[in-house]
Amino acid sequence: MTHLSLPRWQAAYAVTANDRAAAEQLAQNLAVEQTIEYPYELVEGTWYADEMTGRIEALEPFNETEWKVTISYPAEAVQGEILQLLNMVYGNSSLQMKTRLLDFTLSPELAAEYPGPRYGLTGLRDYWQVPAGPLVMAVLKPIGHSSREFAAMASAFARAGVAVIKDDHSLHNQKFSPFRERVTVCVDAVANANAQAGHHTAYLPNITSAGAELVERALCAQELGANGIMVAPALTGWGSVHELAKHPDFTLPIVCHPSWSGPMVRGPRPVISPFVYNGLFPRLAGADSVIVVGGGGRFGVRNDACLASRDGALCAWGNCQPLLPAIGGGMTLDAIAELSELYGDDIMYLVGGALFRESPDIKQNTRRFLAGVETIYAHAGNAR
Repeated sequence: MTHLSLPRWQAAYAVTANDRAAAEQLAQNLAVEQTIEYPYELVEGTWYADEMTGRIEALEPFNETEWKVTISYPAEAVQGEILQLLNMVYGNSSLQMKTRLLDFTLSPELAAEYPGPRYGLTGLRDYWQVPAGPLVMAVLKPIGHSSREFAAMASAFARAGVAVIKDDHSLHNQKFSPFRERVTVCVDAVANANAQAGHHTAYLPNITSAGAELVERALCAQELGANGIMVAPALTGWGSVHELAKHPDFTLPIVCHPSWSGPMVRGPRPVISPFVYNGLFPRLAGADSVIVVGGGGRFGVRNDACLASRDGALCAWGNCQPLLPAIGGGMTLDAIAELSELYGDDIMYLVGGALFRESPDIKQNTRRFLAGVETIYAHAGNAR
């Protein structure tokens, strides 16, 4: 008798082992740990072992010290709950030193439970009216300014013509710049600048907060006229992002910030592949863009990790349309000249300090920077 009828879904891991026998044991332990978490010998020969337990589908050498194992899982054990899906793909096994998550794919039936981004790459270009070319995102900083001072910065950025302006991730609801007050004056400043300069600059406040407050701030931002929101999923949880994306009254684009995600994705052998954490997880949750760090910036992230994030954001994956990848962490024109060859047009450059450093005139600094980006891409286009 078959108890479970839906097609299974799969996840791929790297396990550290000296030989195939050791790798097989680790793979079997992983399959059990991620599902029944119960002595296998007590269920062997029953439907729990045959259908509910993870099933090893493939095992092959991955590099000199690791093996790649593919395990399938029952869709019924997840049933459309994103947190249970994340728990099953890499729950207790994330605590084990010899296991890393590389990839996962959903069955069509399970994928239907996760429609993905509302806008994604193409929809964001339409929504923010940037039909082609790279986007530049400016940042309101540093923490400590008043809301009026942030509004003046936003006006300068918008008059210069950046595609997007976002709050710094440290701006929340502090007394020197309360959330509602800051969003109100920044939305007005950007709208006035757009009307006068003929631009379409978008403004995104940071709504990262706990529990119901996150949804309240998101709906507040929408009510006040923001053009999207930013949230840090490693702080709030991917479930909160998913619930916001599904909220019947919320329609703005969602941009994910990488704060607090470092322990999961940094280093030459991250515990969760950037392909998954920065690409597949945001799409699963319903985000539209994801910010990563790297490309010669101050965080020292390798380009291969950034490219893995890009691939996860843009690859064909179930029902989820591609995200708009964004890269930051010390962007300069020199860095963009190098990165343009790697990322092409479908990228958003997050630029902070470089727009302040040259002179006190933010608008002129930004205009010169945008002209520099345009020149870089014109040369790259000619070279192609």
